[in-house]
Amino acid sequence: MLTGLGGARRLDTEAATAEALREAALALVDDPEVARRLTRVRAETAGEGGTRRAADLIEAELPARRRWSARTREEGPSVPL
Repeated sequence: MLTGLGGARRLDTEAATAEALREAALALVDDPEVARRLTRVRAETAGEGGTRRAADLIEAELPARRRWSARTREEGPSVPL
């Protein structure tokens, strides 16, 4: 997904040396077009409710026994960990 948005580079596992990873990361950081694209993605995500909204949508799809209620998320688990 991030590759399609222009915010990541794909490296084959065999090619993922430390130097290749470093070069790919530096190329992303130095590319002003990547910064523009990611700024746009950030604004769109925030406009759609951000990560909290994303978590709510994901949790709505989980089976009921695996969902945490809003109270549990805000107050923490009710059993000691």
